[in-house]
Amino acid sequence: MEALTVRQVHAEALRPMLQALERDKTDTTSGAVAACDVCGPNAQGFEVLQAGVVVGCYLLQVQQYTKKVCWVLGAAGGALGHDMVAEVLPMIEAQAKAAGAEQVAFTSKRRGLEQKITASGFKETGRVYRKNLL
Repeated sequence: MEALTVRQVHAEALRPMLQALERDKTDTTSGAVAACDVCGPNAQGFEVLQAGVVVGCYLLQVQQYTKKVCWVLGAAGGALGHDMVAEVLPMIEAQAKAAGAEQVAFTSKRRGLEQKITASGFKETGRVYRKNLL
């Protein structure tokens, strides 16, 4: 199998693929944030390719707090037969380091991800609670 490569693209170009994140199963915002919202001007978009065919994508945004943090705003592609944690996360970590980030962070509500992601060195640092008011 040919190795995966990454190509930077305009974040807006990833909107169709990232719309899958709006499903109830994967939406961490209770409908408050849509794919078009995370594809904003500060997001950096990347396509994951295998033999020139797009097999996944992700959006990154580096923010300066006390530490510089690289946020994964959205990622899609696992349904296409690729393991985003095992195959793509190392690419994201390398990009974050190159940008001077000290941490990589993301939100998820996929319970099955917890064991894989903690085995990759991540730790849960909090939970997000939401209440609809309208």
